[in-house]
Amino acid sequence: LLPNLEYSYDKKAQRFRNKSSGKFLSQNQALKVLESGINDRKSRITDSIDRYLAGSIEIDKFMITVADFIKDLHILNAVIAVGGRKDQLTKQQLSVLQDRVKSQMTTTKDPISGDKYGLQVLARELLKGEVSEAQLRNRLAMYVNSAEQTQKNIEHEKQKTSGKTEGLRRLGTTENCPECLGYAGLGWVKLENLILPGQKCRCGSNCKCFIVYR
Repeated sequence: LLPNLEYSYDKKAQRFRNKSSGKFLSQNQALKVLESGINDRKSRITDSIDRYLAGSIEIDKFMITVADFIKDLHILNAVIAVGGRKDQLTKQQLSVLQDRVKSQMTTTKDPISGDKYGLQVLARELLKGEVSEAQLRNRLAMYVNSAEQTQKNIEHEKQKTSGKTEGLRRLGTTENCPECLGYAGLGWVKLENLILPGQKCRCGSNCKCFIVYR
């Protein structure tokens, strides 16, 4: 998943190494490498869109390529949520990650609008010629943003296992939808009843809210 060839991932140690020195990276250094991986995948998705629109690649190869990059984004964000080490992901966190990826790849129903979404849906609509260039770019940007919500979901699981029992929604700095305003107005909420950012709101994957825990 790493675009920077100076670093490699030691599967046995579950840590990043500097190829030149052989030394393990610190947590902060590892997080920066993961962030560079995220930026790399975002850039590759944009490049893939440009190539598809230019007719350089067929739709099947385009969708497979984009799906792989989006999956990478979810994994990278999940690993960042647990401090940069893949081995720190618990079975429950891995389950959350898998469910998140599956929801983006297959056909899923939006709980607010009732509309169906997922890369399968996008592929079908592209084949029918129902998606404009602007719509394609906008929709794939939302799939990219969905990976950021995965990081928040994994963080939520981490906070639960650390003993935190309540969460408080903080609104994002951008315009907020009615649902998010309502959730924020609830104040401190038990974690079992907490609605996470991006869930059951019109913002969807574009939601910029975050949760404070105690």
